[in-house]
Amino acid sequence: MIYIDKLSGEIGINVLTILTNAEFRPIFYDKAYGLLYANGESLERVNNVVLWFLPCLFITESMFYYIKRVAKNNARELMLILFLISLLAFAESVITHDELPWSVDVALTGVVFFGSGFVVKEKLEQRLIRAGNNRKVLLAACMVVAGMSVMISQWNGRVDMNSNHYGNYFLFYAAAFSGIASWVLAALLVNKCNVLSYFGKNTMIILGLHVQAGLLAFQVFTAVANRLTTSAVVVNDELLLFIVTSLTLIMLVPFIYLINRFIPLAAGKTRRTKGSPAQI
Repeated sequence: MIYIDKLSGEIGINVLTILTNAEFRPIFYDKAYGLLYANGESLERVNNVVLWFLPCLFITESMFYYIKRVAKNNARELMLILFLISLLAFAESVITHDELPWSVDVALTGVVFFGSGFVVKEKLEQRLIRAGNNRKVLLAACMVVAGMSVMISQWNGRVDMNSNHYGNYFLFYAAAFSGIASWVLAALLVNKCNVLSYFGKNTMIILGLHVQAGLLAFQVFTAVANRLTTSAVVVNDELLLFIVTSLTLIMLVPFIYLINRFIPLAAGKTRRTKGSPAQI
């Protein structure tokens, strides 16, 4: 116990020494600010911009909880509130350019999609399942709405929710909802795939680690390709993206196993009971 107390005291003194060091202090405060402010811009300071999505999702769900209570679960009132919020969110994105903590400004737009999904899910779920028996119609509908989404997106130009930039209000929502519809239809066309299901159930872990793993995968691919050939390897962007993405997912499998096995709470899952998998 004496040794442990002494060791903890030394660690505390060392930490204080580091924090009060004039050279380290600005770096520490900069990183701490990035983590606490937790939007896309601030998280660049900790080299993991994509994590802006998690606090934004938390704010989005919290917003929707209160919106649903105000609407008293009335679908029409709920859609009216979401429409008004969409106007407010777009106006805010155009008028102001300051990014709010935890991406609260982005959550205003996010809750429109979150709430719309809640409203249409129960009404469309059974219809879509029944429509899944006619694969030709589904395929045709999927191609049409996907084409619409791509075409409208091209008209609208670049959209970046992280930066709260949406282009034209009408084109943004038209492209977004048609794109969502195309993926829903595509999901009905695809038979159950265990590999996709595995990665789908572990998206939280992938979200947190894929940036670092992706950089390493790119370096590994480049080193191996250059070692196997005498001249510089030229790969088109699409093929390079596919290779690096595949390598990244493969590299993350051991981390997914270890986190699910030993610290499932880190991935937002409850602890496993004997003989059962960790539950989300």
